[in-house]
Amino acid sequence: MCVKVISLVKCIIVFFFIFFMAVQRLGNAYILIAYFWGGLLALYCILSLLKTIRKTPKQMFFIMLFFWYQEFSSAQENRALRYVSYALEIVLMIYLFFYALKHRKRINRKQFKITTIVFILLLGIDFIGTISAYRNPVIFFLSAYDSCKYFILIYYILSLQPSEYDIGKLLQLLSGVVIVNTFCALLQFSGIAMFFDFFRGKYNIVKRFGSYRAIGIFPHGIELGNYSSVLFAIYYNYSKLVGRNRKPFFYFTEICLICCVITSGTRIAMANVIIILIVSNLQNIKSFIQTVLIILMFLLVGISCMNLSRIVIRTKMDIDTELPRNYYMAKGIDVWRDYPLFGIGYATYGSDKYRTRTNDIVFNKYNAHAFDYAKLSTTDSFFAEVLPEFGVIGIVTWLFYGFFIFFHYKKKNKERSFYFTFLCCILSIFIMAINTSTAFISPHIGTWFWISCGMLLCGKNTENELVLRNQMERV
Repeated sequence: MCVKVISLVKCIIVFFFIFFMAVQRLGNAYILIAYFWGGLLALYCILSLLKTIRKTPKQMFFIMLFFWYQEFSSAQENRALRYVSYALEIVLMIYLFFYALKHRKRINRKQFKITTIVFILLLGIDFIGTISAYRNPVIFFLSAYDSCKYFILIYYILSLQPSEYDIGKLLQLLSGVVIVNTFCALLQFSGIAMFFDFFRGKYNIVKRFGSYRAIGIFPHGIELGNYSSVLFAIYYNYSKLVGRNRKPFFYFTEICLICCVITSGTRIAMANVIIILIVSNLQNIKSFIQTVLIILMFLLVGISCMNLSRIVIRTKMDIDTELPRNYYMAKGIDVWRDYPLFGIGYATYGSDKYRTRTNDIVFNKYNAHAFDYAKLSTTDSFFAEVLPEFGVIGIVTWLFYGFFIFFHYKKKNKERSFYFTFLCCILSIFIMAINTSTAFISPHIGTWFWISCGMLLCGKNTENELVLRNQMERV
């Protein structure tokens, strides 16, 4: 019965997105807003009537759907659409905060204290950095909101304590989005993009190596590659836990995600999939050898279908050309030398909105616009921003919190294979951070990073904690 219900919901999600594309073609932002929230309300009512799915995966599904919408709306030029989306995001964050506050008894005290201390320290470091660099408190508030709002997701996950069942149902619900994404990507890849381009050519579905570079239901091909490769890390590792009767469903979803990665033309995303496959099978020698052989076979088939000379020329061009991420890496070191301890504030190096609000204080001082012929709004890599934005103290604080999360994962005796899924998710996001500057704060994959951090802090193994979780699941 539950399988039939999930299938019905997935069909509803597919039709929801198809009609969303039709409304998007009209070009009216107000109709688009009304349709999305009206459709979301209808979907929520339908899911509320289905008692076979618990409340936790339903909540998480709507949160993930909302953050996809945030990624979509943030790239729109229409101010009404963007402002409404930002306002709703604030409302959602307030709701998540009060939900966590209401259920704070479910949160382990040590986890709560450490997370809160790290959060306060990072806010303090951000305040010192932005004020010393910009002398403008508005920049601090914007910077703090952009970079720290997802800490609320950690508190929310800790108060929710999702189980393996809940994550499984969430992934089944999200597969409807994956199906639509794959459908659009394959059509775009083949050149049929007139109806299936949400952005009506604003970002162009460009050609690479003789084929169209798909964007799916995202603004750029890189977002499609990021989202699909990170989801692949979750689906693949979770599928190793489920029974045989459910494996075909997860296999199909994983194939869809790989298709999205390939059609996106994102090389880092493809490398991400390969690395995740290898890392996920390191514990079993037989599985590891099989995985390596399968990867080699696909690489050989792929190479035989590609124009190697064009790939070599493109790679040489990338090496010889001063790419944005290389340029901003070097400039970032120069900026860091002036603000070594606290940096200049989170999300303020290379961000277009901070350029305009600060009169390009960083970029005029270091002549960065001399290279910025493409009017880039990001540094093209998160690792170019680490030193200038966080400073030494900020980096040490983040490393401490990262080790705290990892050691908590290592202490798990039960269900470790389940939580390994989220460790792989974090690893995949770190890999994608090579190719994007907003890997940890963007709605499409940044959300998964913070949820994964919360999940790795969940799952206590004492009898009292397990009894508490069972009680929660009955609510």
